[in-house]
Amino acid sequence: MLKLITGRAKTPTGGDRFIPNRGSTNIDLGHYKLCVPNDENELTSPSQKEIERIMGENLHGKDLNASKVLAFQSKAPDPPECKLAFCKTIADECQPFLQRFQTSKPMTPYLFEAVEKLLRYLMNRCVKPDLMKCTGPKLLSIDTKKSENLILSKNIDIGFATKRLLGETAITVTERQKLEFIHECRSMLTTMIAKLQEKSPLKQKAVRGLSSLDPCVIQHSPQLAQKRFSFLLEELNHANIINDVLAENAKKEYLHFCNLKKSELQEIFRPCDQFSDEVGLDTIYGSFLIGEANYKHLWEVIKICLVLSHGNATVEGGFSVNKSLLVENMHEKTVIAQRHIHDEIQEAGGIKNIHISKKMLDYVRGARKRYHEYLEMKKQEKSEKDKKKAEKRKLDIQVKDLEGERKKLMMATEEKREAIDVELQELKKKQASLY
Repeated sequence: MLKLITGRAKTPTGGDRFIPNRGSTNIDLGHYKLCVPNDENELTSPSQKEIERIMGENLHGKDLNASKVLAFQSKAPDPPECKLAFCKTIADECQPFLQRFQTSKPMTPYLFEAVEKLLRYLMNRCVKPDLMKCTGPKLLSIDTKKSENLILSKNIDIGFATKRLLGETAITVTERQKLEFIHECRSMLTTMIAKLQEKSPLKQKAVRGLSSLDPCVIQHSPQLAQKRFSFLLEELNHANIINDVLAENAKKEYLHFCNLKKSELQEIFRPCDQFSDEVGLDTIYGSFLIGEANYKHLWEVIKICLVLSHGNATVEGGFSVNKSLLVENMHEKTVIAQRHIHDEIQEAGGIKNIHISKKMLDYVRGARKRYHEYLEMKKQEKSEKDKKKAEKRKLDIQVKDLEGERKKLMMATEEKREAIDVELQELKKKQASLY
């Protein structure tokens, strides 16, 4: 598989390996199910045979020739080959997208065009052609749940393989059942499109702006690239990631960069192949912009943008340092140490290139002692912390008791004052009556 995708039998040094996930293996599974026929003489275990016998007796009684209890009343089962062929057709288009973005290289500048292409491919199969003339973000406003936006079920593009297999079932499947199957295919497409529209990155202005770093956009549509780069600068500025001065200077430098001669741009982007993982955009832009005083502000913005783009290849492929090493209750220092070790090994070019010095050996020999010293230090810190907590708890109780006592005294004093006021009023009334 690796040789088919990259043309190499081994993973290049420092490169990512493509590990198929559940989504990207649908095409291979569909191809296998279509090509490998069911074997009626397939060996089954005694337990499986016993289960089949018991189920047969429960359905038909002891007489296995009796009429079946379970039967399809409305239609016969759809040929599984047709469903598999349709799923394989859709998976065949989605798999390259999954493979392409399963990398740790910065790929977000390519995301806008790739998602639009995938969404347009799916919508062309079931949406009316008049509605498909709009641009990328406007595709999200097309409601595929409304039948007036869709073509007739019989005109749905279900793929050549599905059409061929559906034609071969003419003897066992009626025209009505074929239409029902095609209608189910349309339902699957509309559901898939709706989910893509709901989760689509095309909604984000930042994704559209990041496409201004796509070499194809810069070379073939420089005006569109400048417009999208302005969107990107606005988003970064509104998020307080860059200030106004940096945004203005970067915009001027980007305009100057886009106005370079076509031959110069072709030379800059010559190593770039968006369908491989050999050279990333960070390497391409860095090799030209680093050290160039005329593009120092542009390089600052590009660095920020490419850092925002971090692929999910390491997690999907099972090579994530954090994903594979983290366990419950792992301390922050352990995580930092693991990251330091990983980065040093990567910097050296692999474990075999690490030089084992005498100082390193001596340091390793004392690891056990330092570990016990660290545990003792943590134990003392915990003891002191517990002591402070106990003292604080004791003081809290004392404060609470004193506040309660003060409240009682204030209430008693208030009651006594009110009694004195009442008695004083009565005495004043008697005194006034004597005059």
